[in-house]
Amino acid sequence: MTVTKPVILIFTASYLPGYKAGGILRTIVNTVDHLYKYYHFKIVTLDRDLGDKKAYDAITSETWLQVGNAEVYYLKGNIKLGEKIKKLIRNTEFDIIHLNSFFDPVFTIKIISYHWLRLFKKKPVILAPRGELNNTQLKFKWHKKQVYILFFRFFNLDKQIIYHASDQQEANDISKALNIPLLRIKVAQDLPKPIDTDILFGNYYPQNKQLKILFLSRISREKNLKYAIEILQMVNVNVCFHIYGPIEDTVYWEECKVLMKSVPGNISIEYCGMVRPEEVDETMQKYDLFFLPTFAENFGHVIAEALVNGLPVLISNGTPWINLPAKSFGWDIDLNDRSAFVRVIEQFSKTNIEQRIEERLIRKTAFIKQLPIANIIQENVELYKTIL
Repeated sequence: MTVTKPVILIFTASYLPGYKAGGILRTIVNTVDHLYKYYHFKIVTLDRDLGDKKAYDAITSETWLQVGNAEVYYLKGNIKLGEKIKKLIRNTEFDIIHLNSFFDPVFTIKIISYHWLRLFKKKPVILAPRGELNNTQLKFKWHKKQVYILFFRFFNLDKQIIYHASDQQEANDISKALNIPLLRIKVAQDLPKPIDTDILFGNYYPQNKQLKILFLSRISREKNLKYAIEILQMVNVNVCFHIYGPIEDTVYWEECKVLMKSVPGNISIEYCGMVRPEEVDETMQKYDLFFLPTFAENFGHVIAEALVNGLPVLISNGTPWINLPAKSFGWDIDLNDRSAFVRVIEQFSKTNIEQRIEERLIRKTAFIKQLPIANIIQENVELYKTIL
């Protein structure tokens, strides 16, 4: 006898085959790939990638399609999205709605409004802010966000909504920002992508003459690329710094380009475009060090991917990845301590080639061994199970 799995209806602005949205998209893909045996996932998203005006090729909009381990409904363009979503919710059988932003005007705010007005069937709604209520993230567009939070709280828009945090720190952030008790927040860690334990390092050719450093992330103020360039201006060893990622904030990117023109002769910087998900491992294997001085990360999938590839990471202490030196995974440093970033780069550049290769394999093995995948999967299974 076939057992019907509970249906999780997920709303997100970006999904496969897109990739420019970064962490939130990866979290949803990974959740589906790890939990599809337990739940039936239906995903509602746009028919184009983040920032794109053109729709995906060979995608049929406004109908349910099987994409990997989920059914996906691609909304066409930006015309009457709210009405389309309301109609879709009314006409779709589901057990739980899972939202993946606090501030998204379409894929969260409209749906919460419909829920508050009781315009669709009474079903549990989970809201995952995905790090947007972190103190650091709230500083960006602070006034606009604070006005909405005050409006949200005044009208009690989140009545009967359950919050999802990726760790206890995010739960504390949500509780503080919205003035709600921790009992209303369920914690389940973000799932990393299924790990390929057969990753080899055939493309890794370290050189003594220069240190090859990688930045791979969305180019926006939160990711702090400008800070990385400023650190490299202070470094007294030869560095080749390659930047990958979609240019999300064009004004910020222009500021970075101006700064890039003033780096000393021992530093070469190049923007190398975007990397598709299937190309990430191969790209990472070409570099000695991963550098991401991000202000904050809810999870930091790209950091985990670097470590799976044995690539040491140099990051801020504003992510869940902390105490890295003790594990020989890299360095997590306070952004106020610029000299520490410079010191790490200069000292690491002196590591001999044989040691770098040996430590890479040890690092990869140790990271995979300490990652409690089974426990994280169970946390996410229970997230939905306890609500049904």
